[in-house]
Amino acid sequence: MNAETSPKAALSAIVERLGPGAEGVWCFDRFELDPGRGEFRCGDTPIALRPKTFALLIYLLAHPGRLVSKDELLDAVWPGVVVTEDSVTQCVGDLRSAMGDRSQQLIKTVPRRGYILDAAVTHRHTPMEQAAPEARAPLPADIQASGAARSRWRVPLVSAALLIAALAGGLAVWWRPAPPVQVDSGIATRRAVAILPFTDLSEQPSPALSEAMAEDLAASVSRLPNTLVFAIDSTGRFTGQKADPRTAGRELSATHVLTGSVERRDERTLIRAQLLNTNSGVVLWSERFENDGATQWSWQQDITQRIANALDDRLNGDLRPPSSFATLKPGAVDATLQGVYLLRRVRSSEDLLRVRALFESALAIDPNSAAALTGLGLSHLVDVNMRWSTQREHQTQLASEALERAIALRPDFAVAHYGRSQVLYIRGRIDEAALACEQALKLWPNQPMCLRRLGFLRLEQGRPDEVEPLVAMAIRLDPLNAVQVSYGHFYIGMARFHQHQDDQAYKEMQKAVAAIPKNGFGWQWMAAIDALHGRDEQAKANLAQYEQLIPGHTIGSLKATETSTDPRFWAERDRFYVGLHKAGLPE
Repeated sequence: MNAETSPKAALSAIVERLGPGAEGVWCFDRFELDPGRGEFRCGDTPIALRPKTFALLIYLLAHPGRLVSKDELLDAVWPGVVVTEDSVTQCVGDLRSAMGDRSQQLIKTVPRRGYILDAAVTHRHTPMEQAAPEARAPLPADIQASGAARSRWRVPLVSAALLIAALAGGLAVWWRPAPPVQVDSGIATRRAVAILPFTDLSEQPSPALSEAMAEDLAASVSRLPNTLVFAIDSTGRFTGQKADPRTAGRELSATHVLTGSVERRDERTLIRAQLLNTNSGVVLWSERFENDGATQWSWQQDITQRIANALDDRLNGDLRPPSSFATLKPGAVDATLQGVYLLRRVRSSEDLLRVRALFESALAIDPNSAAALTGLGLSHLVDVNMRWSTQREHQTQLASEALERAIALRPDFAVAHYGRSQVLYIRGRIDEAALACEQALKLWPNQPMCLRRLGFLRLEQGRPDEVEPLVAMAIRLDPLNAVQVSYGHFYIGMARFHQHQDDQAYKEMQKAVAAIPKNGFGWQWMAAIDALHGRDEQAKANLAQYEQLIPGHTIGSLKATETSTDPRFWAERDRFYVGLHKAGLPE
């Protein structure tokens, strides 16, 4: 039997268990659930839920702070229907996606046992429920219960009738008026990843190892913004070399499937992973990881986060726009996805204007999309950071407003906190910027972009000795991203210079321009170091390369963009400007 064919029975069972407490509007965190109107809201914004997901949320709200087992939820939401625990897992995943609860702050999983709604819950009565019995709406005839069934009910019939009507017969109450497009949840449905247990190819296979790999990967990937991950409870049955990843993806309604293998050979461990598009079967990405046992190794940090980062880029790439900038006419979800993808690839201010238009078009449809708001804010920050903006303060303010609104809507959206860190840095509030970056890393641990950013901020705080561990980890976790690698070596080079390790700093700058020859700042710093050490001809050559890539700078204009006021920072940064002057950059 289809799990969605019996909404009346589900509500009847739940109402019978809950008693009079089922009445009214349930309030928790920033959300409200109004069973009488068939609405789930964040503030004034309706959030669409499937009928069973709505019913499951009612049951969790009636039991806050208590472990609710999967069997209990199956009995309450699917009475008399034979379904597996996957149905519960799917509904909980839908709820987390709808609420932006990627970090499981509201609905916590107790492995192998069930779930806890970890939130203070209150409920209030509506005017309809407080009215006299004769003033209330009659029970619709098509859902009149039998006499035996009525004798079991212990709640007002109006409340139960509205609850059932919301879930049954065309969902008339549920979908009028139609809620606005929910961009963030729409993105998650395009980035739904099923992580299958890795096949253990060792001579003595260990099911515990392959399952642990899958669980750790699920934890890392689930922290990616706007990504829905199917837990091991759902994917565990697709085990072994004969399991078909595409079949698993279709059965779970996953757009992508991550599969792989792990093999132990004496002291060596070999891990292979690949990401497939469920519909096409195309392998979007694959990589092999190997450890010889001679060095300390933790797959949680060294492997799972690298895979998660690679997936983030490949998932966006798989959703990239099929046409040029000029011909894009996407809907809200597509506009946001395309904006995110293209924002990483802008090459000019004209590109950036077209990217910004994508986010603005998405927000015209769904003004409460944290993803689109964050993209809009970051587009303004790129303008400022690349020095394309002629209205630096104005665009910084626009970025701040968009990012703060995104955080208000989704406090767990890590990328918005990363953007806030950039705004605070531009405004010279470096310590606060570092705290915002740390918050982003709490929500999205080991994210390379955030690690690199925090390393840069440590330098600005006059703590150069703390830069390299952070930035080196960013490079290690995202070694194929040329931009990350180039600017990572650039930041390490600056830190080395601030520690009076000029030779090592020069080598890092060479690595920076080797990764991206158009990284003009790497050539700039090599020119300064050359001049400080009497290599005048090489200094002039490197300075010419820098001025060709980034023309028009003077020492005064560069100093004007510095935000740090830390005396330890300036004690070393002044030495850099002396080198630039000796190399020939005008004052």
